[in-house]
Amino acid sequence: MDGLHGVMKWADHNRWLAAALVVACLVCVGFVGCQPKTQSVLNPPQKVTHDVLQREAAVVESDYTAKLKAFEIAQADLERQYALRQQIVGVVGALGTAAAGGGLTPVAGIAGAIQLLTLAAAGGLAMDNRRKDKVIKSDKKA
Repeated sequence: MDGLHGVMKWADHNRWLAAALVVACLVCVGFVGCQPKTQSVLNPPQKVTHDVLQREAAVVESDYTAKLKAFEIAQADLERQYALRQQIVGVVGALGTAAAGGGLTPVAGIAGAIQLLTLAAAGGLAMDNRRKDKVIKSDKKA
């Protein structure tokens, strides 16, 4: 008890210094024991720490990468469709020009028709493959 009495006597004599030391100890415990938190990106009402925020960033990045890849695939598909359309217009235009100029022979007409049928079949195949890809993706998700 004599040691405790000495500490209490010192604290009473140096009251403001003792109070400052207690507050400093509480602040240190607060800095060490309490991690800073911020609002979650994926779940805004929730507060998260740095580690959880980093995991959320990885999830957002992977989602972004997947969506960007899907966008690029869709963009390439549109470009293929535009190219097919341009080929069909070119063939029809060439046939129309040949017919208007009187240079359309039966062989040229048959060749043009075969070209149109081939382009139409290629377009149908491409659209069918897109439909099948969607069915396969939906089956994999289920």
